[in-house]
Amino acid sequence: VPDREKVQAELKAKGVPTAVYYPIPLSVQKGYAMFPSAPIPVAEKICKTVIALPMHPYLDAETQDRIIAAVLDCVGRD
Repeated sequence: VPDREKVQAELKAKGVPTAVYYPIPLSVQKGYAMFPSAPIPVAEKICKTVIALPMHPYLDAETQDRIIAAVLDCVGRD
């Protein structure tokens, strides 16, 4: 999503937790510093825009529908 922080705040207000698992590309993280890396503009863009939503095998249909409705309300139905 283009405005990740805003969407995360809106989802939190609706009771939907989110997370950012990779805020920077793996290739520029400290553990990978010894490996050469080419420019990775797609990975850099994705790291700035992706959010993780609740996901596990025990999400019931009602909870899934609530999460979906909250996401659609926050980012639109485009």
